[in-house]
Amino acid sequence: MLTAELCEDLNPDPHSDPCERARSQAAAAQYNVLSERVDAGCVVDSTGGSVADALAEIQDLIDQGTNISCKAASALAAGMNEGGISAP
Repeated sequence: MLTAELCEDLNPDPHSDPCERARSQAAAAQYNVLSERVDAGCVVDSTGGSVADALAEIQDLIDQGTNISCKAASALAAGMNEGGISAP
């Protein structure tokens, strides 16, 4: 189910904020799992771990709240959203 929070996170405000952009990328990745476009057990090419593990890592990085951690979270989620995953 798509939650209001997930929908809100899809639109970063302000767009220039690294953590808002990371939330947007993470929301898109979560949506792909919720809509069954991507299986949570798929492997993330950049980490070798599962999509579920990567989503947890992304959330941890966002929760740290630093520019560096949010940029890392955004990069990881963007890689997943741009096809950087493979079947388990």
